[in-house]
Amino acid sequence: MEAFAQKGILIKVLDDGIKKLYSVAAGVVEGKLIPELKNKLKSVQSFFTTLSNTVKQANKDIDAAKLKLTTEIAAIGEIKTETETTRFYVDYDDLMLSLLKEAAKKIINTCNEYQKRHGKKTLFEVSEV
Repeated sequence: MEAFAQKGILIKVLDDGIKKLYSVAAGVVEGKLIPELKNKLKSVQSFFTTLSNTVKQANKDIDAAKLKLTTEIAAIGEIKTETETTRFYVDYDDLMLSLLKEAAKKIINTCNEYQKRHGKKTLFEVSEV
């Protein structure tokens, strides 16, 4: 019986010790660790909120840059088209001017030959074009 009594006392001592350890551990966890973890969580949440806002702003900036580039590309395309059109007119006018000069030269030469055949003086000589 004495052994049972000693076991009972031992169990009570262990039980009291466990309760004290638990209360100390709970106090440490609740008093120190949980507030530290909450502060760290707030810090991480703040970081991700800032990061999210930064990413959103970057997306807006990228969209604005894309729009500006699209506008610039369209303007450059318009300049290119106008330049090509102008170049075509210059080339076309050069061709037409050359044809016009040749036609005028033929008319003048024909008129001069006509004048010569009829014994008259030519009006003017045609220079090479």
